[in-house]
Amino acid sequence: PFIIIFALRNRFTRENWPRLLLVYLVVMVFFSLVHVGGMVSIRKAVYWMIGDQYSFGRSPGHWGLEMTYELFKDILTYWTFVGFAYGFDYYRRYQERELRAAELQAQLAEARLENLKDQLHPHFLFNTLNTISAIMHEDVRAADVIISRLSDLLRLALDKGDRQEVSLQEELTALELYLEIMRARFQHRLKVDLQIDPEARDALVPVLILQPLVENAIKHGVGSRPEGGRVFVVVKKENGMIRLEVRDDGPGADGELDDILPKGLGLSNTVARLRQLYGDEQSSTIRKGPEGGLSVTLELPYRKADGE
Repeated sequence: PFIIIFALRNRFTRENWPRLLLVYLVVMVFFSLVHVGGMVSIRKAVYWMIGDQYSFGRSPGHWGLEMTYELFKDILTYWTFVGFAYGFDYYRRYQERELRAAELQAQLAEARLENLKDQLHPHFLFNTLNTISAIMHEDVRAADVIISRLSDLLRLALDKGDRQEVSLQEELTALELYLEIMRARFQHRLKVDLQIDPEARDALVPVLILQPLVENAIKHGVGSRPEGGRVFVVVKKENGMIRLEVRDDGPGADGELDDILPKGLGLSNTVARLRQLYGDEQSSTIRKGPEGGLSVTLELPYRKADGE
């Protein structure tokens, strides 16, 4: 214990190692003297108790040779324990650094997720207020419905608190409130087809994961055409994954995912949140839909919501 405590309190550095090495050598000799002295004292006491006599060395005149022999053994013992102390301390410090790095990474990821999630609320709110402003003088009843549903949706969002994930059933409830707002705006021009796998309703999904995708589909697939259009929301559980697809039958757009993402906050925000939450376990793809328009597909690992 003495060697370990000494080694941990006096660590070698690039600047102090010449001076500290001398201290280590002095302590090493002191340790050998104490060790040999203690060993000899114990042996003499034991021999005395059994009526015998212990002599250190082959003869009184050779005790120096015996001390040298014991010193060589103690050198090995001493530096073995110094190495053990350094190795243990290095491992402990490495574990602490790994733990701190993991904690910092988790805090950073949580902060990024909060920032991404918080961006959605004003983004959605501003878009909805613009909708109200656009129709309030033309259709007061529709504007009233939008305000009422907006109030319900904001209350629902506040009730979720700081949760990053909710059950798909909760997400669909929020989506339905949003769709009522959009139906009041577009009326017969908007048709929404929901195809939800019953086995997927208890899955955990990110908060407000569907709303920005549906908003994007309505904007580009319905809002851009006088005759309106249809939006499809398909959710399936397959092979331990949850597959969420939102597509429209609008004019569509050509381009790769990386080219399309920067054009919309909702879509790019959604992909960024998925990467933060699930890392390489998730995937996001954009392609041309079977009815025309765009199809956005998200895949994330299936995890069952508590209490479902």
